[in-house]
Amino acid sequence: LGQVVIAPKARTQARQQLASSIPRVAMPGSRFIILALVALNAVDPAAAGALRGQDKTQDPLRLPALLDQFETVLGSELRQSAASRVEHIAAALSGTFASLPKNQRGAVSAASARYAVHRYFVQRHGWQIKGLALQGEAWSANSPALAFGGSVSGEFRDLFAERVGTHGLDLHELAVLAATLEGMIHDEFVASVKSAYRLFRKPLEKNLNQSEAKQVLDFYMFNYYFGINITSLLPEQEAGRSVRVFAPPQALQNFLRQVQDEVAPGLTSFALNDITRIVEAVSERYGQRFMETQTCEAIRSRLIQLEEANGTGRVKLVDFYESDNSQDSFGLTEHPEFLKSVGALDTSDPSVPRVIIPNYLNIQSNCRNPASAFYAICCMDMCEDLMDHLESEIRDPFARLEQILELVSALPSASVGAPRTLPAALVRKLEAVASHHNGLVPLHSRLFAQWMHFAYPRECKYPHISGTTLNMTAKEWEAATGLSEILSEAGIANYLESSLPASRHSFESAAAGGAEDDSQSLCSAMWTPDEELIDADAWMAAHAERQAVEGCLALQNILRGAAMIAAAASLLAILKGQMSFVLVGFKAMQDGGHVTAQGVFSDGKAVKFV
Repeated sequence: LGQVVIAPKARTQARQQLASSIPRVAMPGSRFIILALVALNAVDPAAAGALRGQDKTQDPLRLPALLDQFETVLGSELRQSAASRVEHIAAALSGTFASLPKNQRGAVSAASARYAVHRYFVQRHGWQIKGLALQGEAWSANSPALAFGGSVSGEFRDLFAERVGTHGLDLHELAVLAATLEGMIHDEFVASVKSAYRLFRKPLEKNLNQSEAKQVLDFYMFNYYFGINITSLLPEQEAGRSVRVFAPPQALQNFLRQVQDEVAPGLTSFALNDITRIVEAVSERYGQRFMETQTCEAIRSRLIQLEEANGTGRVKLVDFYESDNSQDSFGLTEHPEFLKSVGALDTSDPSVPRVIIPNYLNIQSNCRNPASAFYAICCMDMCEDLMDHLESEIRDPFARLEQILELVSALPSASVGAPRTLPAALVRKLEAVASHHNGLVPLHSRLFAQWMHFAYPRECKYPHISGTTLNMTAKEWEAATGLSEILSEAGIANYLESSLPASRHSFESAAAGGAEDDSQSLCSAMWTPDEELIDADAWMAAHAERQAVEGCLALQNILRGAAMIAAAASLLAILKGQMSFVLVGFKAMQDGGHVTAQGVFSDGKAVKFV
């Protein structure tokens, strides 16, 4: 029998019709077998759709297209710019989108949308979008509408927030949001280029020769690097004051020329559109291609050299400060209170604080602000590629323990080889996460992010509990506390003098322990059981639905097993009856009897009837 989907109201009548059509065969158990098999396939339509993966909910709301709504506020040019990016962005977002919980419309909530768009820009450009990046609070605290900043009216921002809050965003709409933000940032690039033309008194319609193009591009790059808004310089010129022009650092000039050769190879005459294309490419690739290699990787390598033990992802604060005394190429001088406030300090052992390498790399004071209303450029989050791989493989908001262990054991990073055998302590921690969620591990949760930190200590940040850290720049922290972000030379000397004895004692105690694994002691020292979900309501709904489907599957398996047992028993009974008939007939024939369609006769007397 194939799978039959029967509507609830017709289920009883269908079963009766099926039952009446079953032939009355010799053994009553045979009839039960067929009824049981029919019952196994008579499942609810929703469950059947979920099991087959065919339950594609159509949007009953018929909401206005998001691009149309944006066009009314931002104009047709931005709409065209965004529309050209949507398909590519949707493909880049598909893995993250598939792994987020969704509503009945197949859309993600405001919190999940904020998270997904943030992830897209961080992974693609190293951009922290203002209004999307965490400020030390839970992901669910704000809507992605904040990313528009002051570029749209408060009324439109409220309308958009209401739409997302009520209906969510599907994959296409999520891509439209990201494409629109990218288009608005592109408009900033265009405005800066046009301002540079005005400062150098170049008509926008005039092509530039190579020397003029170099002058404009170098000027743009210098101001981008130092966070100077070129447009703000126009009043200086209009007031008759000269604007000083400086060449960008040589490494930055080399990067600019390299990107120029990639975007406009061999060009000798540059139209405004050519200059804009080069500027856009330079700005988009700056984080991943220049800042990461010139700044972030140098800091990361230095911290790994100072690492307390191989692979722990931590540097003792005393070693952190001593390094600054011995090498003046890095400013490892942040105040301990600042490091603690921004979540870069592990104080699980108060006597020996440790700098957490991935958390330190991603603090705001290590970011560069290119005078944009929308974003800052930060070090690349090395955990993004790892999470992207898991999301693409799992494509669900949660996964079974065994699947995650299998994937992570085979997943290498820059500092972790694969395949590998995960430490027993790490496996137990994931078992605890699965147990906390009734057998399923949510991918976008604090506990799983914490587990990923211990699985990849150099790449994945330690996720502090919301409300315990602040995502502040150094200036913001100084204004809030009245302290200096930088610890003075005297302050460093005092700290080293008072902390070195405790640091040495910690090292000797760890050496004496010997048998305890580093990762095991690290897990026990800093692991906390506090859980936070990006979208708790949607996740719990998806979790309940999954459990219901799995419960249905389990019941089907039980009924199928019972039906097979009944079928086997009936078959044995039938065979036994038929064998008995054959044996009796054979014996009767030996005694001179005979067999007819009505039964077996011996000496004219009935021996067995059928």
